[in-house]
Amino acid sequence: MAIITKITPQKKNQERCNLYLDDEFVCAISMFVVIKNGLMVGKEISKYKLLQLVFESEKEKAFNYAVDYICKYVPSKKQMVTKLYQKKYTKQIVDYVISKCEEYGYIDDEKYAQSYAFQNRKLKGKLRLEQELIKKGISKKIIDEVLKDYDEEDGCLVLARKKALNKDLNDPKVYAQLVRFLQYRGYDWEQIKEAIDKIKDEGKDD
Repeated sequence: MAIITKITPQKKNQERCNLYLDDEFVCAISMFVVIKNGLMVGKEISKYKLLQLVFESEKEKAFNYAVDYICKYVPSKKQMVTKLYQKKYTKQIVDYVISKCEEYGYIDDEKYAQSYAFQNRKLKGKLRLEQELIKKGISKKIIDEVLKDYDEEDGCLVLARKKALNKDLNDPKVYAQLVRFLQYRGYDWEQIKEAIDKIKDEGKDD
């Protein structure tokens, strides 16, 4: 057993404090955990209890970090897991935080995929979106569901028009550059050919 000899708020973060046992600094811990567990100067505490409190404090700290991050960036589950591990949190704490975030609806890969597809519907083809969502850790099942009714024809045509503006599509080099650009954006050959042919036909009408 040890005796708590000092509890001082941290200067840079008033929500956390430094804990001293037998006049020696032991660890930083959240103020919430201190108050919740009735910690005060003169109180005895066992090593086992201290470990429990530190773990509880780290869970709270990690969850608060995750919520702050989600408010700024709205990550996928995989991205949030990666950020937590980068902060050196243990698997047990990461699993706890992710579970709480999913429980509260803060992390939802299906909604994330729907939002991502909607925001990029005029910029990228289905193949490119699928590849990017896979990299972000979205499951194939969710991707297939989100993209099953994805209409990319207009997006391909809009991009082709912008890229081909004031250019001669009868020039093989220009034509090849446009095809490569649209392929990189995730459109297949049939969509690309249809878009380019339509632009050529529009040019004939001018």
